[in-house]
Amino acid sequence: MIMSFIEFYREHNISPVHQDISDLERHFQRRQHLYRHLGILPSIFEGKEILEVGPGSGYNSIYIASLKPSVYHLVEGNQTGVREMESLFDSFPDHNKNVTVFPMLIEEFAVKHHYLYDVVLCEGMLPGLPEPEKTLELLARFVKPGGVLVITCIDPCSQFFESLRHLIGQLLIVDCETIENMVDRLLPVFSSHLDTLKDMSRSKEDWIIDNIINPAAIGPALSMADAIESIGEKFEVYGTSPRIFSDWRWYKTIHNEKSSFNTAVLNQYWTMVHNFLDHERKFEPRAEADNHELYRLCSLIREQIRKFREDHDTLLIKQIIVLLEEISANIKAFSMELTFAIEEVINILNEHSGIPEYIANSEHFKRIFGRGQQYMSFTRTA
Repeated sequence: MIMSFIEFYREHNISPVHQDISDLERHFQRRQHLYRHLGILPSIFEGKEILEVGPGSGYNSIYIASLKPSVYHLVEGNQTGVREMESLFDSFPDHNKNVTVFPMLIEEFAVKHHYLYDVVLCEGMLPGLPEPEKTLELLARFVKPGGVLVITCIDPCSQFFESLRHLIGQLLIVDCETIENMVDRLLPVFSSHLDTLKDMSRSKEDWIIDNIINPAAIGPALSMADAIESIGEKFEVYGTSPRIFSDWRWYKTIHNEKSSFNTAVLNQYWTMVHNFLDHERKFEPRAEADNHELYRLCSLIREQIRKFREDHDTLLIKQIIVLLEEISANIKAFSMELTFAIEEVINILNEHSGIPEYIANSEHFKRIFGRGQQYMSFTRTA
């Protein structure tokens, strides 16, 4: 049975999404730059009616509240997150106006509320749900015609190296009984990896809980392509972060093309998805067939890791190693650095799974993180 993030949070009474906002101006700048990527200027939020689903402990919500929306509804089903969010907002009374927190799941909220909003936000929640497309379609119903929907996506390529860390982490904590014991075991192993993420604003402990210990981290993905196919009849892509797509068509030629923006993004997605493997490098586009095969292999590995987590069948490790060798061959033409990282992972799985020092000091693997979450903004056209 697939456990969602919020089920895991509720079971353990945690909300492992804390951020360092001691420099509030810098935090606000980060959020502003994100929305700029998505084509959304700060003025779009002022005086508007906003719904945010899954705000966690509210660290990102403070920025939206500072932009003075006329209505700001926050739907959060994790009681620990609700308490921490209300405490955080109490610390910023200037940003606490027109804010209402609904302590419930979006499914419960939808039964009681049929309001439409100018902007609907859902960050870091959909991937990992048992049926992410179904929840996305539910969210989309709350957007006014002409309104904006912002979501985050994860695909098997963008989380490939994080999935491998999830597997390695599971091998290391097989005898641990509590989350605290697991974090203590894993923190010395992965600290050196996380140190390579220079602008990371989340605590290492929270990252480990959410990405290695939490079973939802290896749950169903929701790719950009999945999102477009799910709501593309009524929504068009407006922007993405990172800005990985371009449109060189003359604007006068596209007025009669239904969902043409969606088609353009989908076509480019399949020539660019290999770029999601490494957040620091940008590679040239390549053949769709090669990337479809890469996506297939990464999906298979993700599924095998999920199965291993459930029953710890060591035969799955051997199957994963075979798939890793196929992925290495697939990507060798455009990145030797990534193949070196995969070779280190194969060595870890073959010989060094019980040697934390080898994992912590891996020359290539520790520096490779995928593009993780991708943000998408949509406009409702129908």
